[in-house]
Amino acid sequence: MIEYADFESFEKYSIFAKWFKKCFLTYKEQFSEKYFSGLVRHLEQNNRLDVFVFKLNAFWDASPEIQELLVKDTKHLTDVCTRFIEEFLTSNQQEKQTVDPMAATSAVKLIIYMYSRTSKAINESEDDKKVVEKLQELIDSAKCLVETALLAGSAIVTIVLLNSSSDEDSIKVLSENLKRKEASEYLKLCLMNGILCSGGSLILMVQEKESGMLFIYFILESIKQLCRKSTSYDFQSFLLLKMWCCKLKEICSKVTSDTENKYTVELPEDCVVEIINICRNNFENAIKGVSELCFVSFRDILAVTYFCWTDKAFQQKFLINILDQTMSLKWSHKSKYPQLSAIIPLVGVKEVLALYPSLPSDLSVSLTSPHLVHAGVEIYKLLIKVQTLSQWTDNFGNILVSNLLHSKTGVRASCLDQWLPATLKQISSSNIFILEQLGSMKSEEALVATVTTLKICKKLGVSQDIVGNVDHLEKLKECLLHSSPDLRCTAFAVICHAKKRGTVPSSSELPLILEFLATNGSVGCTKFRQSVESSFAALLMRCRDYSAMMFRNKQKNKDAGELEVIIQFLDDCLETLICNLLPGGNYQRKIYSLDLLLVFISNFFCFSNQGANKCSGNGDPQDFMKYANENNKICLYTDNNFNVLILNIDDHMSDVKAKTEVILNFFNPSDEELVDIAKKMHTLVSSAKEGNCESGALLAKLICNWGKNRPQPEDLDIDLQSVCYYLLDLYKLTLKKCGEDFLLCARSSPLYGIITSLRKCLLDSNSAEKFSFNQEKLADLIQLMEETVHFMLNILCGDMIENESANPDFQEIAVAINKIIAASEDEEDLDDEIPISEDHQLVLSAAWHSLKECALLAGNLVNLLPLECTPSMESNSMSLLSTERCSKILFSILSSCRHKGAIEATNLACGLFASSLLTSNIQPFLAIISSMLSQVFQQLKTSWSNSSYTRRSAGLPGLIQKLISSEPSNKARSLLPIAVSELIGLARTEVKDDNNESEDSAASHALHILRGIVQDAHVSREIGQYITRIAGVCLETFQSSSWSVRNAGLQLFGSLSPRIVGQKKIRADVEGYNNVN
Repeated sequence: MIEYADFESFEKYSIFAKWFKKCFLTYKEQFSEKYFSGLVRHLEQNNRLDVFVFKLNAFWDASPEIQELLVKDTKHLTDVCTRFIEEFLTSNQQEKQTVDPMAATSAVKLIIYMYSRTSKAINESEDDKKVVEKLQELIDSAKCLVETALLAGSAIVTIVLLNSSSDEDSIKVLSENLKRKEASEYLKLCLMNGILCSGGSLILMVQEKESGMLFIYFILESIKQLCRKSTSYDFQSFLLLKMWCCKLKEICSKVTSDTENKYTVELPEDCVVEIINICRNNFENAIKGVSELCFVSFRDILAVTYFCWTDKAFQQKFLINILDQTMSLKWSHKSKYPQLSAIIPLVGVKEVLALYPSLPSDLSVSLTSPHLVHAGVEIYKLLIKVQTLSQWTDNFGNILVSNLLHSKTGVRASCLDQWLPATLKQISSSNIFILEQLGSMKSEEALVATVTTLKICKKLGVSQDIVGNVDHLEKLKECLLHSSPDLRCTAFAVICHAKKRGTVPSSSELPLILEFLATNGSVGCTKFRQSVESSFAALLMRCRDYSAMMFRNKQKNKDAGELEVIIQFLDDCLETLICNLLPGGNYQRKIYSLDLLLVFISNFFCFSNQGANKCSGNGDPQDFMKYANENNKICLYTDNNFNVLILNIDDHMSDVKAKTEVILNFFNPSDEELVDIAKKMHTLVSSAKEGNCESGALLAKLICNWGKNRPQPEDLDIDLQSVCYYLLDLYKLTLKKCGEDFLLCARSSPLYGIITSLRKCLLDSNSAEKFSFNQEKLADLIQLMEETVHFMLNILCGDMIENESANPDFQEIAVAINKIIAASEDEEDLDDEIPISEDHQLVLSAAWHSLKECALLAGNLVNLLPLECTPSMESNSMSLLSTERCSKILFSILSSCRHKGAIEATNLACGLFASSLLTSNIQPFLAIISSMLSQVFQQLKTSWSNSSYTRRSAGLPGLIQKLISSEPSNKARSLLPIAVSELIGLARTEVKDDNNESEDSAASHALHILRGIVQDAHVSREIGQYITRIAGVCLETFQSSSWSVRNAGLQLFGSLSPRIVGQKKIRADVEGYNNVN
């Protein structure tokens, strides 16, 4: 028996929906109409309204039986949803419990469900009118998600149709709504979306009385207007056009088929031409997804002409005319390609090639530029799809080979990556023609093309017989010894890959693999290493599956094949990789070997049949690995291997350390080794070198992971079950020492190594003590961070730290540091003496690194820990008070420090901090971001703005860009319009006549920030509507008397130009890529 109270504790839709489905299946007999009605009333009384709406939605999604029970209470539930929408619209930012915008989506969905499941009006007409009004208000609300607004449009259409006596009556009401002058364009867009989604085909084919047009053509006029202007909802406008074309195609196809071609839908030619022109003008639209929508619209409207125009000669002539217009464009214009992709299937490949015999050779232009390659290969696939081998050979054979041997690297690479695989897959026996053409050539280009052809054929399972004078194995040996890394890598891939994963390389290929692994570690190309890693992974999967299968055969006394040979091969591979990690190896060899070692471990030591390791058959290597280890083969977890790997944790390259740490997590060192590693960790985290501190932090996390559920060694002073607590105590002690003699600490035990260790142990996803601090420990940690930031800023700024409107320059920082050195050395008045260079650098480094780590720790605490306004004392969540304290830490660093390293780290932390709060939907946390933004603008208006010219408005002004770009893309941006308006106002601020030419001002700061916003990819879609205003203020600044303002305006103009006139694709203008249309 399940009680009503059991339903109360859930507040998240996903968790509740999963729980309720399971609950309903278990206690199905209990859910009578009476019980369920009582449950709904109980939840309505005991849950917040938004939580109740979520639960209603979960009920609906659970089962058709539950839907029937909900429909019986339609009127009441509709009233609940309408009441919730009212509450959502009237909620304000000051409320502690904010209403989740996703709950509004659930409410609108329920309204649609309720109205769509009934054949008559649910409420009185006045009540339905109120529901429609609230839905319209919801669409126009800035708090409403785009998804919710579109659903609300569908809900309005559903209600209108239900309350109308006829289709004509429905059209009258809908057209009046679309004609209303006071209705926003966004509301009209949502209504038209609803008409196309929920209105049905019949209503679209009814005539609108006032205009005399079919209703589907009536709404087209509004859709075309939306697509011709730039708005913040451009994507939705073109999505609407795509839906309209798709709907018309569906209607026309149905009319034609139902009437057996006797009747068609009238389609004016000018209507088709207008849509085609809209699509043509937006094939290169910068907004993500718009070009794809234009392609579908273009394709569908051309397909509609087939159904609507009975004069097939006229239709064919129209298509040929469109083809002629498209072919007149230069091949360097990307807009040409989607048009051809749509037209060629309608006209026919044979007819197109007959009209334009030079098309195959012209299509090669697409290989010359990366932004054209994908579009070009789609047309290439269309053309060869219907061709035989002889037709392909005549049209494309020699063109393909010439591009494989092209003098330009980019053309060859594009042809190898795109055209060659498509050809070998589509045209049977095309490999024979290609290999015969390339077989006798000895150039590097020919060898690469030959080996790539062999690799693709092997993946496709094509027979590897000798073709002409090409012996595959001899060709691979030749290529594996070639001076070109790309060629060696490709030849290696040929050996590693196979269509059947249960097979292994031949006995003549295995030595080639071992030699390649041993001799190719020093290649400095990242792409080379990635390709080798991919090929090696494919090889190990084959060996794993084969070995597991053969070992099962051995256990059954069947033929074990080459099991022993493969085990010895794998053992040799492991030994080779470990040897490459010995001290003295260069970076390339180490990172190469670590990458391959991780692949090896994932296949044989930490096997999972998910993702990339999804095996063919039963490929679990556990049994055969046990057999191999008993014979001292493929042994990874040895003392020798551990000692080799632990040396790499102290490498000078961060990625070598990180990957070594991942591998060491699989080991289990002895107590003696653990004690030695703990001592090494202490030494490293106390180092004045950043690299050593990073190594020490990784060792601290390894100790943390190794120590879980392990007895405490007697000689170890760190409690293995609470490493984070130990580090926190060490942090307190070291900070106290810094206050006593900072120079001494900067030399022997700076703070930042300990803070880094604490951040990794407490917050890294693979740490055994992740999120282990309760509220008391979190408060202690934040208190230490506040003290550290205040102390370090005092070190860098001296007496100026108390002046909030001052941002000390580098000379003032140097004076402050000299005073610290002088005080530490018990000397007096060293201001005029030459400081000790090493001590000066140590103090500066210790200070800014500590600020950097405090900022990163503050940002990650808020980003990774759960957020609660008032959590319990045992909770690991960030409270509202703790979050506000972290925001002050970040703000104080950016407003008082101008060291580039500290600024960049703090801006990164601000991005993490803001993105977490802006996606939380908890109003008090959201209010922190608004407060920070207001505080920044307030400070920009003070004399502080005159003191940051050395960093082009980095530091505090950079915070604005981070806050704006961190807003979720699926919600209406509320910070962007505020920030743009404030910045434009500041940019127009007059600079005082006595302003120093070398000083910045509020106006120059505002212009630099506007430049950053214009360039920011995260807000690129929404910034379009502000470009005109920004460009206006930019041009005004060229007349300023201040050099800093003119300079900032010029930089802003440089960022605006690509947004206004398009980007330059290649260097040579004569190629025609850079035309503005």
